[in-house]
Amino acid sequence: MRYFVLACALGATGCLLTPQNGGGGGGGTGGGTITPGSADEHQQHNLDTLNMYRAQAGVAPLVIDDQLNAFSTAAAMDLESSGQAHRYFMQAGQSGALWQQGFCSSAAENEAPGWPTHGDVDATVDAILKAMMDEGPGGGHHDNILAASSTRVGIGLVVDAQGALWFTNDFSGRCQ
Repeated sequence: MRYFVLACALGATGCLLTPQNGGGGGGGTGGGTITPGSADEHQQHNLDTLNMYRAQAGVAPLVIDDQLNAFSTAAAMDLESSGQAHRYFMQAGQSGALWQQGFCSSAAENEAPGWPTHGDVDATVDAILKAMMDEGPGGGHHDNILAASSTRVGIGLVVDAQGALWFTNDFSGRCQ
């Protein structure tokens, strides 16, 4: 069975939003103070793999962010329950709530729906990220992973009762 990774089609490079009319960029509900986050072992593996690809391309590493992690986890749970890629991200973007939830100068999202883990979440994360990178430049996922303007990431990994992984990575830049 073949699985497809879905990308949001906002603009030319996947799911990417920027603040409108000077909005956003304020650092979310933390008042501009963003602290590095903590990660479980699978989130850490996801982060390490993202940063491996970034290092290979000469791009600075990402840091994990707790507020973005919470958003990404909610997005992965929404993806699992609705089956609609980027629905949570798009709704937050359209309402303006996105800029209150940890995103600052930019926002981009990569998602992958329901990939079987066969008991190995990290191997599934590797397969998803490889598929995204294999899109090459001009592919929304690839470009989101390697965007030099992104400095922070939220990682939402939800494994359902059947052992399928619902994957969300949300990217944002520095906060003022």
